Amino acid sequence: MLADAPLPHGSGANLAVVGTLSEGFGRIVASPPYLVGYVRWDARSDRFTSLCQTIFFNSFTDRTLTMSLATPASVQKLQTALHAKAKESPSFRFYALYDKVYRKDVLTYAYECCRANGGAAGVDGQRFEDIEAYGVERWLDELAQELKSRTYQPLPVRRVYIPKPDGKQRPLGVPAIRDRTAEMAAGLVLEPIFEADLQPEQYAYRRDRSALDAVKRVHKLI
Repeated sequence: MLADAPLPHGSGANLAVVGTLSEGFGRIVASPPYLVGYVRWDARSDRFTSLCQTIFFNSFTDRTLTMSLATPASVQKLQTALHAKAKESPSFRFYALYDKVYRKDVLTYAYECCRANGGAAGVDGQRFEDIEAYGVERWLDELAQELKSRTYQPLPVRRVYIPKPDGKQRPLGVPAIRDRTAEMAAGLVLEPIFEADLQPEQYAYRRDRSALDAVKRVHKLI
């Protein structure tokens, strides 16, 4: 795990390659001051042994601090089963996935990842401190009920602007925490299925992979 590592700067961009967690894991890209969480497939053990990785950028010290959340055993078991089925039967249609999104363990872990990622409140103004004061379990139960009853409706994304090195501003969208949690839960369920269809040489739109990784791979093959 990275700890207090120097942050290399790109050429005028707000993105920086921080480094790798360990062998078999890809590079982490962070966009200050926002944080990102990851779920990773470990090809070495052929199962999900991933961490929810959090990156925090401190613009005053140009340093990054990271922390990790171990995937709960029950969530890891679900992800492994979904990936194994998708890998074993590529033509299999998954018809019963929605109920997995609002499973208590999945939603709880999704919230923990979002909490570790931090970030500002969305259009509803609700902060993590507000949720904790209200009661996390109560809040999650209400979100789960909305998802289960299919009454859940995402809120509009709050538009914010952060300064760029050239003096201009970069627009970013900040979803409400409830929407971030629901999105994270959906990702935890769907990612292992779609990951099974991707070939090792595919780099586009895959977590922990980038165009730079593709170029490096081609360079090794030449």
